[in-house]
This record gives sequence, C-alpha cells and structure tokens, in this order.
Amino acid sequence: MSRNSSGNRIKDGDIQAFEIIFKSQYVKLTIYANKFLNDLSVSEEIVSEALTQVWERRDSIVFSISVTPYLYKMVQNKCMNYIKHQKVENEYVNYMLRNNLLDEIPKNDINPYLEKELAIQNLSLIMCGRKRLSIII
Repeated sequence: MSRNSSGNRIKDGDIQAFEIIFKSQYVKLTIYANKFLNDLSVSEEIVSEALTQVWERRDSIVFSISVTPYLYKMVQNKCMNYIKHQKVENEYVNYMLRNNLLDEIPKNDINPYLEKELAIQNLSLIMCGRKRLSIII
C-alpha cells in the first residue's frame, strides 16, 4: 500500500485498509504513548481512542502525507492532554489535603432512598406492640 493511498482508502471507508493500519501501528503507537505516560493500560486506551476517532472522523480528516504521522501526532496530543488533566487532578487533591477538606467528604455514600427505607423500618420496629401506622411515601 503506498504512503497516501492508505489515507485515501480509509477516507473512502475501506475497512481493510484501516485494519492494516490498525494492526501495523497499534503496538508501535502504544509504545510511543507509553514513553510519555509510563502507564501501559492508559497508553493502550489512548491509542485505541485515537484509532477509533480516525475511523469515525475519516470524512473530515485530511491526511497530507500518510496516516501514520497523523496518528503519531494525534497520540502525542492525547498524551499531553491526559498529562495536563492528571496535573489538574493532582493539584486539586493537594489543595483538598492542605485545607483538610478530604475529611468532610462522606466515606459511605448512602443511597437516600435506602436511608429513608431504613428509617421507616426502624420506625416500624419502634411501633411494634403499638397500633401499627401505615406510612405513605
């Protein structure tokens, strides 16, 4: 397959051309992403997402030379965005730790409906021996 013909074939919806690119580039792109992230599972996820987006957006993508450089740049940008997002998350957690705000987060998220049901059950146990009340929710 020539350098730009794979891009043209993918743009035309040729699933076999896409499979060839996928099979030949997936591992290489994952190793490339892992150089930035040092997390193989996240690297695999990013590469899968990039390849999926290429297929889904094939009509609007312009492959100037070939698909491969486009994919490498796309994976690099996704890695940089992931790193930026992780940095923001880490800064937020550090802020929460510095200001002792993590203690205020409830440890057990109790479903409010379950909480209400437990209150009704407790009330009915208290009412045992007394005239039973009907509770309408």
